[in-house]
Amino acid sequence: MKTYSLNHFGVIGGRENNSHIYIKNLDLDTDHFDEKLHSHPDSDEYYVILEGKIRFEKTSSEIEIGTGEVICFYQDELHRIKQVLVPTKVMIIKTTNSVRNLE
Repeated sequence: MKTYSLNHFGVIGGRENNSHIYIKNLDLDTDHFDEKLHSHPDSDEYYVILEGKIRFEKTSSEIEIGTGEVICFYQDELHRIKQVLVPTKVMIIKTTNSVRNLE
């Protein structure tokens, strides 16, 4: 068993000590964005908005999520952070498909 503290920013748990999950807390300023759509071939990616608001772009749509909301981009699903609308604290969780297959 491995426990993680979610009370600090940066990498909380990652590939070096758990091959199935990667967790990272970040502070994002309004000048942060991803230049192009991208995907993750080996993992699903969850954004948990702890505080703030982000506009994401997918292949054919956009969505805004804010404090207390979660969005998941599945393996190979194109996405990007289009705009951080206000300074935002976000937890990013990446899981391998083996975790999703447990559902």
